[in-house]
Amino acid sequence: MVDWELATIGDPLLDVGLVMAFWPGPAGELGLMAVRPWDGFPSIDELIDRYRNRTERDMDSIGWYGVLACYKTGIILEGTNARAAAGRAPREVGDLLHQATIDLFAKARAIIESR
Repeated sequence: MVDWELATIGDPLLDVGLVMAFWPGPAGELGLMAVRPWDGFPSIDELIDRYRNRTERDMDSIGWYGVLACYKTGIILEGTNARAAAGRAPREVGDLLHQATIDLFAKARAIIESR
């Protein structure tokens, strides 16, 4: 199954949610797929505030978009894990992507708890 919106028009708030999903946590941990901000780069909250100040979009539910981004990406990664389990992709790739999914779901929980 392909998510038509993900493959075509998208939603700018989901794009912000993806940045949230891949942003390092408070302990600085970085998963397989992560933004690697450099010294002096704004925090994720500062980036969200900058976006909020420059858009007319309602940002009250931005946490929801971050959680959605975590789950949508995790589901896509689990598709490759399922192929690996069926012998149609390398098992080590499936294991790596499965761990990334677990990390994304933990990130979703952290977003829920922080917003």
